[in-house]
Amino acid sequence: MADKPTITLSEPIELGEKVITTVTLRTIKTKSMRKISAAKDDFETSFQMVCAVTGLADEEVDELTVGDFTKIAEAAADFLPQEASSPNTGSSGGASSQTSPAS
Repeated sequence: MADKPTITLSEPIELGEKVITTVTLRTIKTKSMRKISAAKDDFETSFQMVCAVTGLADEEVDELTVGDFTKIAEAAADFLPQEASSPNTGSSGGASSQTSPAS
């Protein structure tokens, strides 16, 4: 797999003694895609996507500047597998199946 993109934040996230200056995008799992698809609106979809691809908690994403949030959301959309954004995904229940020829 290619290198995972790393984004340097324009303003560090500081929560308690924890300081985050960069985030590395990661491959997301199906459970994250379920949260993303259950979002009520476009912003919530982006919020859940940023949480999923960065591994940041909700309260950490809440502390991102709007510019950093947008930069991560745009990078995350490019980082998602093409199948995840395909309009045909899920049209047959989201799973493919193989059938055996009739004897």
